[in-house]
Amino acid sequence: MEKYLKNLYEKFLKAEKEYFFIDTKKHSTSLKDLKLSGKVLNDFYKNYYKIPFLSFLKNVKQIIYSKNAFDFIAKEASEDWDLYRYLKLLTSEKIIKV
Repeated sequence: MEKYLKNLYEKFLKAEKEYFFIDTKKHSTSLKDLKLSGKVLNDFYKNYYKIPFLSFLKNVKQIIYSKNAFDFIAKEASEDWDLYRYLKLLTSEKIIKV
């Protein structure tokens, strides 16, 4: 089970990092003009944006065991995009059905 959760977390981080790079390079109006290098963005992601493993487990547990997956947004006071990233991973791994 430990390896499975670790692999699931690594898949999540890989996708999350890709989303981070896309968001900062294409969609961020404040960062677009700065033209930050990939190394700077990578360091920023690792130091400030990367979700800790225990937070990841807590969020996955909340989504799996809640009656409605959208409760995650209210409980975590997060955006729907955060929920989308978790749902995409959990459905692709066939852990939940939406």
